[in-house]
Amino acid sequence: MMHHKGIVAFAAAVALAIGTVLLHRPELGILLATALLYLNAIPIAIRNFQLSSMFFATPIVLMIPALLKHWVVDREGLVIDRTLLFMMVFLASTILSSLTAEAPGLSVVWIARYATEGMLLYLVIINTIRTKASLRRMMWLLVICGAFLASLSVYQELTGSYGNEFGGLAARRAGTEHVLEAYERGARPVIRQSHRASGPSLDANRYAQILIVLLPLGWCLIRSEPAIVARVAGAGCALFILGGVLLTYSRGAFVGIIAMLGFMGIVRLVTVRQIVVMGATVILSITLLSPGYLGRMGGLLGIEALVDPAAKSAAALDPVERNRAAIMLAAWRVFLDHPILGVGPGHFAPLYVVNYGGEVYSVERLAARHFRAHSMYLELAAETGILGLGAFMAIVISILMRLMWARRRMEAIDPDLAKWAAGCLVAIGGYLTTALFLHLAYERYYWLLLAFAGATVQVAESAIVTGSSNVGAQAGPLAGGRAGPG
Repeated sequence: MMHHKGIVAFAAAVALAIGTVLLHRPELGILLATALLYLNAIPIAIRNFQLSSMFFATPIVLMIPALLKHWVVDREGLVIDRTLLFMMVFLASTILSSLTAEAPGLSVVWIARYATEGMLLYLVIINTIRTKASLRRMMWLLVICGAFLASLSVYQELTGSYGNEFGGLAARRAGTEHVLEAYERGARPVIRQSHRASGPSLDANRYAQILIVLLPLGWCLIRSEPAIVARVAGAGCALFILGGVLLTYSRGAFVGIIAMLGFMGIVRLVTVRQIVVMGATVILSITLLSPGYLGRMGGLLGIEALVDPAAKSAAALDPVERNRAAIMLAAWRVFLDHPILGVGPGHFAPLYVVNYGGEVYSVERLAARHFRAHSMYLELAAETGILGLGAFMAIVISILMRLMWARRRMEAIDPDLAKWAAGCLVAIGGYLTTALFLHLAYERYYWLLLAFAGATVQVAESAIVTGSSNVGAQAGPLAGGRAGPG
């Protein structure tokens, strides 16, 4: 009991000190809240120290001073951009879907999470990150957070200290899968058990997903920072992040990295020569740090058999991938039976996966774990129907179009902002690629990425209005106005 009181007293003292600092530098609250969210620090602290669930509100509390300064002191109007409007439409579609759901209570939890981790987070970021300097600090923060997490995973791998999980910031899952490490003489394979890095108490695939989206942002810092020390730091962060991705042994992340290299070429963020160098860096990193990674990628061979049972594959499809495909097929069948509104947010895994997936998968295992759809698009289709999926894709299309506009307009006005907009395009493209194989879990990472992209567009629009990207001038209460696609 005394130990618990001591922790509470220490937390109160820290909160008082932070509150004093935030009164003078409210933007620090936004950065600190973002760091806590990306490091998944609040859930980890609550679990480790048995704190009250009230601490989940910590990021919101930290953001309040910046919002008060923006609205009360600076007397700036509430910024609502076009992407946020589409997010409101998506919210309305999920509410409508929940009205016909079998267990509305499940939908309430899902909708509340989206409202706080999605809409509220997006609203706060676009209203408080309004200058190029603030945007640069936010980008550095995200990249450093990712590099910090990845460095812990790399340290574990180099030292073999898988049992030291750094309080939950570097979780490791001793997988039942075994990866091909090398070949001995006589072509005998050397196999070892995988210890997949899962980062801050996440799933390994999810950890890879939140890391790969930082790679294009790291590249932007390397290209836009004027100081050589900063460029070297950015390169070091990017290498750590790449190492962290490889230690997850995530096949979806591998596909995402290949896709992002293509996207970077399309938006002219890199040259063909640089793409070749990046590809060589990836291969070299795999060889040095995670030689079993390419062997694991071999599990993707034969995937065409999922859509063409008559296909003759050189290698049998990995059983894990076959099972996931079965669950994805179940989500597709649910959508076909409920095409307009779906079955309700949060309903597929607990109420429908057994009935629709039992024909091709173990009913007992489905019932025990309530598997989700392993695809963001299929799960949204099954749970929210064509209306919800359409509204969600409108959000995506909106932010991508606005980023393309910002990149094009900033090339002559501010090349750095043009690079950052292109980096956001690539990062979102990488996330959307991995979302083909992953459902929308830990969704705050996705909405935080979109919020950073929205803030990038806001700064670009202000740069056009004021003629300088270094001034925090506003483009009006409804972002964009005549300046851009808002």
